[in-house]
Amino acid sequence: MLGKIKNLIKNSPLFPLVRPVSDKLIGFRPTDERCWEIILDYAKKFNVKCLIETGTHLGRTVDALKNNFTLIYSVELDEILAKKAQEKFRSEPHIKIIWGDSAVILPQILPLIGESKILFWLDAHYSMGVTALGNSITPIITELKNIFKINKEVVILIDDARDFSWYNVVF
Repeated sequence: MLGKIKNLIKNSPLFPLVRPVSDKLIGFRPTDERCWEIILDYAKKFNVKCLIETGTHLGRTVDALKNNFTLIYSVELDEILAKKAQEKFRSEPHIKIIWGDSAVILPQILPLIGESKILFWLDAHYSMGVTALGNSITPIITELKNIFKINKEVVILIDDARDFSWYNVVF
């Protein structure tokens, strides 16, 4: 199964966009600020105004990038974290914080997005501490399958991809 998904990703026209970030991030943990710079670099390079983040956590990425996108969706599995982020961004009409499993939520929200280009920051995974554990340690494979189904231009950035060998996820 993973071999089929690996081939799907490698044969996708999106792979050249996914690979450079993965290669840059493997082996070390960049600061949040560096991750935000990478997101903004890709948004600018591909003229993307819509950000979808999976794994809201404390809302720091949304907060750091809120003035750089016209539409932001962030999906958080932990109910308490999601509610705190919803409260934090309630006065920002272009920011939508959604509580739920990104593997389930993405197919529901993707058809609603009118933007022709979307930048995805995929960061939904269990990492102990203040994070939630869903049906799997990481929903990355399902997230990617759902993204590949849409008919839009997308940029996919995957945070913490270097950790996926721990989760038995191989690309």
